[in-house]
Amino acid sequence: MKITGIKFLNLNSLKGQHEIRFDQPPFTESGIFAITGPTGAGKTTLLDAITVALYGRVHRHSKDVFEIMTRHTAESYAEVEFEVGQLSYRAKWSIRRSRGKADGQLQTQKMELAETLTGKIIIEHPLNEVREEIVRICGLDYNQFLRSVILSQGDFTRFLKADENERSELLEKITDTGIYSEISVAAFEKAREERMKLDQLRSRLENVVLLSTDEREAYLSELMDISDREVQLKKEESSLRAQLDWLAGLEKLTARKQELLQALSEAELFHAAHEPRFVKLQHHLRALAYRPALAELKTIESQQQRIGADLREAELQHPQIVEEEKTTRTTLVEAKQQAGLKEKILTGMEPVFDAVSKKDILVEQSKNQLAKILDAFESARLNLHTAEASQLAMDGQLKAIQERIGQLSLWLREHASDANLDKEVIVFQQLVQQLSALKIKLDNLTEGHSGYRKQHLQAQEFVLHTTQRIKLAEQQLSEIQESIQQHGRSLLELLAGKTTDQLEEELREFPVLINTAEQQFKLAGLHAKLLQEQEALISGISGLGAEEKEARAVLGNLKLEDERETALLKDLQQIYELEVKVQKYDADRLQLQAGQSCPLCGAVHHPFVEGKYVSRMTEAEERRNQQQVKLQLLKTQLDAQLIVINTLSYQLETGGKDLLRSAELVTRALSEFEQNNTKLPKPLDISKAEIIAAVIGRKRVQQEALKTRLDTARLAQQQISKLEALLSQRKEILVQEKNKTEQAALEIIFAEKQLNAIALDLTNTTAESKTLEDRAILLLEPFGIIFSAAEAEQISPEMNKRYQQYRQSEGELKLLELDLRQQETELKSIGAAIGEKKDAIEGLNVQIKETQQVLQQLEEERLELFGTKDPVQERAGLSNELRKYRSQTEELQQQLQQKQERLKIIEDRQLNLNTSFLTTKNLFSAQLEKLTAKLRGEGMASIEELQELFLPDEEARLSAELQQEAVQRISSGKSLLTATEKDLEAELQKALTAEDREILTPRLEEQAQVISLLQQQKGRLNQVIAEDDLLKLKHVEVAQQIERQQQESDRFQKLSALIGSADGRKFSRFAQGLTLARLTELANRHLLRLSDRYRILKSPEKDLDLQIIDGYQADVVRPMSTLSGGESFLVSLALALGLSDLASRKVQINSLFIDEGFGTLDAETIDVAITALENLQASGKNIGIISHVEALKERIGTQIQLSREAGGTSKISLYSYGRKI
Repeated sequence: MKITGIKFLNLNSLKGQHEIRFDQPPFTESGIFAITGPTGAGKTTLLDAITVALYGRVHRHSKDVFEIMTRHTAESYAEVEFEVGQLSYRAKWSIRRSRGKADGQLQTQKMELAETLTGKIIIEHPLNEVREEIVRICGLDYNQFLRSVILSQGDFTRFLKADENERSELLEKITDTGIYSEISVAAFEKAREERMKLDQLRSRLENVVLLSTDEREAYLSELMDISDREVQLKKEESSLRAQLDWLAGLEKLTARKQELLQALSEAELFHAAHEPRFVKLQHHLRALAYRPALAELKTIESQQQRIGADLREAELQHPQIVEEEKTTRTTLVEAKQQAGLKEKILTGMEPVFDAVSKKDILVEQSKNQLAKILDAFESARLNLHTAEASQLAMDGQLKAIQERIGQLSLWLREHASDANLDKEVIVFQQLVQQLSALKIKLDNLTEGHSGYRKQHLQAQEFVLHTTQRIKLAEQQLSEIQESIQQHGRSLLELLAGKTTDQLEEELREFPVLINTAEQQFKLAGLHAKLLQEQEALISGISGLGAEEKEARAVLGNLKLEDERETALLKDLQQIYELEVKVQKYDADRLQLQAGQSCPLCGAVHHPFVEGKYVSRMTEAEERRNQQQVKLQLLKTQLDAQLIVINTLSYQLETGGKDLLRSAELVTRALSEFEQNNTKLPKPLDISKAEIIAAVIGRKRVQQEALKTRLDTARLAQQQISKLEALLSQRKEILVQEKNKTEQAALEIIFAEKQLNAIALDLTNTTAESKTLEDRAILLLEPFGIIFSAAEAEQISPEMNKRYQQYRQSEGELKLLELDLRQQETELKSIGAAIGEKKDAIEGLNVQIKETQQVLQQLEEERLELFGTKDPVQERAGLSNELRKYRSQTEELQQQLQQKQERLKIIEDRQLNLNTSFLTTKNLFSAQLEKLTAKLRGEGMASIEELQELFLPDEEARLSAELQQEAVQRISSGKSLLTATEKDLEAELQKALTAEDREILTPRLEEQAQVISLLQQQKGRLNQVIAEDDLLKLKHVEVAQQIERQQQESDRFQKLSALIGSADGRKFSRFAQGLTLARLTELANRHLLRLSDRYRILKSPEKDLDLQIIDGYQADVVRPMSTLSGGESFLVSLALALGLSDLASRKVQINSLFIDEGFGTLDAETIDVAITALENLQASGKNIGIISHVEALKERIGTQIQLSREAGGTSKISLYSYGRKI
């Protein structure tokens, strides 16, 4: 795999878009390059761009990759091109904010993989699939890439100098072998967990205690006796309940009969109380026959009143319309006269209007010409003023430029030395960076020295305190053991040779026996009660069947009568509807006139007009109303009979269901009783409930005694368990305190070693810092700058500022000299233009005077002709007045015509209304006389008396419903009373007992109490037997679980013996030893190319110890600590390259990035390192080195330099042997 280029936008401090091509010069010419720049400038960001583009991850932001995005930007991406074999690919990662704004919400990150040459997208979503495809193509996952392409050479330098424990930690970090420690701990914990599960199962098996055969048979025999007594008692209880239910039924029927008698009496009284209302209803029905005649009379009267009102209105309107017609005719004559006069005036003024208009046009033309000349004059005057002002300003600017040129020339001569500051500032910045790094190192060393000193003191104090706590814990252990022995002796005396589990098993037998006996006792009573209920239900169903048959016969007769009456009502309705059709022609009859033909039939003889037609209620309508009332009463009887039948049917259906349910309950009770008998040692009789009750009482006494004994034993056991738990806890605490003491002693030794090493490092670092400060002082002295370590960061900006100021002054001087020459040329041009503008102004003054004289003459002529008046407005005013009078004449002509037409309509209407009023008046008198004569024949003196018989519609409807309700209540009450009397007679015939409820109720309660006691005893016995059955199953199940768990535990015990340990070192050390052996083999291959003198040897005595073989000294084997700085670098570099091969497996890595590791090397060692890297580059690899070391940067021609800028951003510059590209 080879990285050929990177391109990114807005990553960390590198704001904006950047691109670096490793497949183009100068990278293709040298193959090795340096990445340099101050701390925080963004050197490592280049590596972040590679990893985020390939894997969507950044080592420094492992939890949130979004942190790599530059602050206050809306978009960020990273793109990497790489080659695998003969193919080239492009991987891209990107993220943006919503709406393309810097303050928008972060959107979902995206990744894509494409072919470089064709641009074809291979895959672009989802992220996991893109990463998997890149891993498949490269052969490297994220962690393998970090170990094989990005090498932290400094880790291996520390690895060579570390002791065995520290080397184990570093090797685990470098090779990612931490999983082996986790596997070792997991194996150890799993073996312990499986062993604890096995112990718990064995403890559970010991707690399972079963009943003996004799004990189980005794429980079953007792349960059978209790069941027999329960059955007998329940039969007696069932008989008593049947007798009580029979007495309660008689009481309910008697009360029901009294209620029905009372309801029937109330219904008859209700009918009698509303009898007057029912009589009014009959009168109302008889008067309904005259309602059509009254309606016809009222219609004629209403028509007569309407015609009279219209006639009076017409008589009032006639004089008013006559007066309006006269006034309109006079106004019309006056309007015609005014229109003629205005037309004559307009014709005489037309010549004057034309002459004035022509004169106005000439005046306007003269004014426009004068305005144009004045505008030109003003523009010329302003231009002259502007040119003169520009000439004056340019004179001032010219003097200012000449003065500034003199000042700049003097300043540049005085500061000529600042021209070389750009080169010296780079050297000074490198010194400042080195000093800053040394200061950080000194601070870290000082902080580390304080930390180890504090750790040393704390560990000593901790050892002292833990020793005292260990003595106290051992004393407490002795006291707890003595107390456990005393409680154990008391428990043995209480149990008398038995265990608490045995006592618990004996106690569990009692609830089973008692519960089973109680269940059998309840079932016996239920069985007896159900048999009695069945007999009562069979008797009741027979009586209800006979009553239903009789009620259905009555219903059939009523239905036949209903059909006959309905047919009769239908015939009467048809007759009535024919008569109604005849009466609908009453409105047409009002239009008939004597001697004229009818518009419907053509007849000229009209009985209605001649007074021979009488409208009255027919006999058919009256018969129809009576038939409707009769049919309604019949339907009420039908509904009442249906209610009776439905009631009987429901009672029959309910009785049948109750009988089936009772039979099912009897079968279920017998089945449950027999099933319970199978659980008892001796079967019980369902009729002997008193025996079951006695057995239950005896077992309860035995149960209470055993429970008291068991509770005492349990309390003693709990005390012992608490003491044993406390003892175990104290032992664990004692072991922990001892372990802590040993660990603290190791920490004391480690802290002492670290304190000595730090003290030596502090001395060396302080001396190096003093040397760098002296170099800085000598560098700044020629420029008059005093060096101060505290203000070193401010000196570089000041030097840059001075250099920039010098260059700016040079540039400004050149620009000012050019401006001076341009200003002198422009000043000459402006002087010539001013003279031309003054000549043009004089010519415009002459034109203005001539035009003003012509305009004055035209205005005087126009004023003499028509004054100041506007001819257009005058002509328009006369024309508007003429149009107004003509329009008024036309409107008045139309109004006169309309009023004449309206007058004729009113006169015609008066004539028609007089005729209609007389006709309607005669018709009303005739109809009134006919209706009055008929009412006298019916016994009514007047129409007012007839109207008094009518009831309001709502009152009539309510009275009819009330009458129907009264009749229905009487009919229904009689039917229900008859049915209740029959039920009462049937119950009296059963005669189940001669005793009353006061005697039977106490007897039943006594039986129920005895049965309940027997059922409780039976339930306890059943519970004991059932629990014993469950314990047998549990015993077998736990035994099988123990066998399986034993196999599982043995398997993990073997695994733990091989690789398991509590701290994980057992398997981890073994795996690290194998990894280190392979790493050593691969490192020696690279070391041979770097130097033929040394070979790395893995120590045969220790898993993680390394030694060096010196080929120049007869292959002598010596410790790694004897290597010099340059030699250590070669060995650590070989190890780093070996890890790259190990991580990449079969993938060929042609791009390497070495991050730091050179900061502590001296000049000689750096030369060795550079030579080694150049040898490595000869093998065809592209190598990038990230470092602050100046000597290293000077030896490498191709450099990527990063520098800080304002606002916390940085920029990238590419150099090839000092030349910027």
